[in-house]
Amino acid sequence: MRFVLTLAALLFASGVQAETELEPWQEKSAEALSSFNKFKEVSWEQKISLWIFVENDGSDWNSIQSYVCKTLKGNGKPDSAFVVVTFWDHQAALAGNSIQYAKNPC
Repeated sequence: MRFVLTLAALLFASGVQAETELEPWQEKSAEALSSFNKFKEVSWEQKISLWIFVENDGSDWNSIQSYVCKTLKGNGKPDSAFVVVTFWDHQAALAGNSIQYAKNPC
């Protein structure tokens, strides 16, 4: 969470503002994905950028990406909506560091 807050502060300070108005399918998807026990935090950083914070348990995050994309589609993501899903290390983020496990488009 501290990582997300730090990033938000940096974006604000640099004059870049993240889009905050989410579509209903984005809100439903974040809620659905948050219930998946592997995901510690799910956050839309921009309308096209979904961040998922996870524990380093050896999972193949590129494979789990297909589950995420199916969840987005199942919650109403239009075919025309471009989304990039990034998996981050939760513990590293809490410590103020960034370790990225995977980043792929849906």
